[in-house]
Amino acid sequence: MSFQWINRLSKSRTIFAVISSIMLAHSTLAQTELRPHGLPDNSRCLKWPGVSLYQDQSSQVKFVDYIPTNINQGKVNSVPIFVTLHGSHGLAEAEMKDWYQYAEKRGFAIFSIQWLLGNEYYMPPNMVYKAVVSRIEQLRKVYPALRRNSNMIHGFSRGATYMPAMALYDAKVGNNYFSMFLINAGAWPKNNPPRYMQPLFNSNDRNLYAGKHFCAYYGDRDESANLPKNDGLEMKRVIEQHGGTYDLFLTESLGTHRGLLKNPDLVDQVLNTWLKR
Repeated sequence: MSFQWINRLSKSRTIFAVISSIMLAHSTLAQTELRPHGLPDNSRCLKWPGVSLYQDQSSQVKFVDYIPTNINQGKVNSVPIFVTLHGSHGLAEAEMKDWYQYAEKRGFAIFSIQWLLGNEYYMPPNMVYKAVVSRIEQLRKVYPALRRNSNMIHGFSRGATYMPAMALYDAKVGNNYFSMFLINAGAWPKNNPPRYMQPLFNSNDRNLYAGKHFCAYYGDRDESANLPKNDGLEMKRVIEQHGGTYDLFLTESLGTHRGLLKNPDLVDQVLNTWLKR
């Protein structure tokens, strides 16, 4: 084998490697841009009118907020607040992207919390509640038109499993920031509820959730390993036994895990239920 042929082969391999690297990079970039919760796509919402990013450097908690651009024209304590928790491996930006159009149309504010802090560490529900309440009070000092009570908090998928705890904390400490809790495609397991819900199961107080209202959505074609609707029905039973009220329990025979936001009519039904209270 001649050295000339070896040199040609080496150059060909080098060119092939470069081309392969370019193709791989392009493929990876395309996948990133198309990924539902990928940052490059969802970060665009940070440039939308009224949207801003806030990060607490000490706790690393991040919020993506939407404040209506005409809020200074509103009366004191008049603008409703919609707080939202993402699902597993989710992003606060993705939640803002999902709900922004409804907030802009209806005139409510959005506080979307990044409660996945990295390395599979999800903030426990008591810390999520504390961070949310702190953010509400911070912004109410800047925007007095933001509403103190009768707000709604939403959780998608894994975030939905926190909603009964959010309601419990809100009731127990007497804050009552929230009157409505939107449980979207998630529930704690019927036979193995999380430890943070033990105060509920150990309590004989039938008024723990008095004054707290819930809406839930489940699709019969949810892609999750276990159909969350079955656990959701059990969760509903337990909450109602302790004084909570389900205003809506929405199901769709063709609904998927993200089915609620694919059906604007159902979203409007939920928002009407909340905003007309």
